[in-house]
Amino acid sequence: MGVDPVAGEVAMHERGATAYYRLYAARCLEMSREASNEANRTSLLIMAQTWMALADQADRSRDIAPEAVVPEPIAPEPAPQVAQQQQQPQPSSSTER
Repeated sequence: MGVDPVAGEVAMHERGATAYYRLYAARCLEMSREASNEANRTSLLIMAQTWMALADQADRSRDIAPEAVVPEPIAPEPAPQVAQQQQQPQPSSSTER
């Protein structure tokens, strides 16, 4: 059974990032079934588990703060300007006499 990309895209707009994570997990599981060797299969299963863990974490975060607003990054304050003085050539006391 494959993942329907059109149905998945429609559902994702309704549910947000969590839906993307779960879809990626499903795709990894599907690819793991078709993997040509054990190393690839294992890697894809680990990736699927990671995507599901991320989806679960996103769900928990949304439950804690459903209306959370990400604050704008604060720009660092500019470094203070340091005034530089130029040395003026001074006449030598031995040559001026």
